Amino acid sequence: MKHFITLCVAIILLCSYHAFAQDKQKVSIATVKRSNNTINFTLTSDKPFYVGNNVFVLYIGSKNFHLSKQSNDETGNGSITFYIPSDDFNTLKEDELMYLNYGFASEEQVIQMEQLSKENVNRCWPLGSFSKTLLSK
Repeated sequence: MKHFITLCVAIILLCSYHAFAQDKQKVSIATVKRSNNTINFTLTSDKPFYVGNNVFVLYIGSKNFHLSKQSNDETGNGSITFYIPSDDFNTLKEDELMYLNYGFASEEQVIQMEQLSKENVNRCWPLGSFSKTLLSK
């Protein structure tokens, strides 16, 4: 009976750890800076960003941006800098919702990004509302 109880406790602890390990990574806007004719839009995370066969895509309203550079620091935090042409940045509308998505989304998925971002999966993250005041001079 002791072995059975020990086994049950071990299974509960293992399941609890697995649930904790699956917590959604936190992503936030770090900097938005101009560099010549490009806006460098940098996001950071409390965990490394996944590296796989897909790309991360920044959605601002109905526009998407995928040209980026991804890195991880020595503490295990991740960062992605998206390179947005200044002309494209200037056409973005105030208060449009922003999301980071792992992979390109279909039109239907773009409409459902708010719901996707609420799910506890590391695929879609909400970034708030867009404002040109994000741009640091």
